[in-house]
Amino acid sequence: MSAATLITNSVGRSGRSALLGGIALAALISTMAASQAQVTNGTFSQGVSSTYTLSTGTTSVPSWSLTLGHSGSYTEPGCMVDGGGTSGTACSGSIGTFSDPANESGTVKDANGVTTGTLAPALPYVAVMVDNGAAYDSTLSQSISLTANATYTLSFLEAATEGASGENVSWTVAVGNNVLTGIDGTSGPTTTISLSNGSTTNWVQENYTFTDTGSPELLSFISSSSSSGPPVALLDSVSITKNTSSVPEPATLAVLGLGIAGLYGARRKRAASGSGPGGAAAA
Repeated sequence: MSAATLITNSVGRSGRSALLGGIALAALISTMAASQAQVTNGTFSQGVSSTYTLSTGTTSVPSWSLTLGHSGSYTEPGCMVDGGGTSGTACSGSIGTFSDPANESGTVKDANGVTTGTLAPALPYVAVMVDNGAAYDSTLSQSISLTANATYTLSFLEAATEGASGENVSWTVAVGNNVLTGIDGTSGPTTTISLSNGSTTNWVQENYTFTDTGSPELLSFISSSSSSGPPVALLDSVSITKNTSSVPEPATLAVLGLGIAGLYGARRKRAASGSGPGGAAAA
């Protein structure tokens, strides 16, 4: 009799049940992991130690590609902000300085644009200046992997600063060829924040549910403005989570239960033979 056969026979029925239970548990853990965030470095915290300026076509934001709007020789300034939460020292140079919204309270909105709570976001975040005109729109994008026809929830923080009263900034979000409409509870394809007296707005957390269409899976945030102040668009805490049932499927539960029963039976068998923990060794 081969060694493999001896091992197989020694495992027995309870061992096979335990093995099935282990497989079911692994499948359950895999399913739960698949429902977690699909975005890499959505908090923009990877590789950031201080505030620095971004250039056109930069890849300085880890896991993201940022193309800053430009026309002729002019390029919209942008930066990664990690100033420790100190008011008035967020960005320097051509983008100017502004009060850090991380010091201010923020609001949470549901998929219908209704405020549902408050938040206290932390640094770092992306800041991009925007002017009136498509040439000045900047795009922050990342390739992601989604399941066609599955439902997901997109979440992100947005704020604005530096513009004069009545000016605004907008974000248009797309997943592949699918432009997400109604993110802030309206019917349009953009979510807009209006400025008052040039101050920095509070953060707003947008939450939006969508179904993946199977188109090329490139997550894109496009900043724009109908103002020529110009104001600055702020973005942080981007995540996409797959919506799955919190209750495991019956088949998974059945196999998992079988495995647990097998483990329990094996333990009782060892205890009865005196070979379990604390028992005497068999002669």
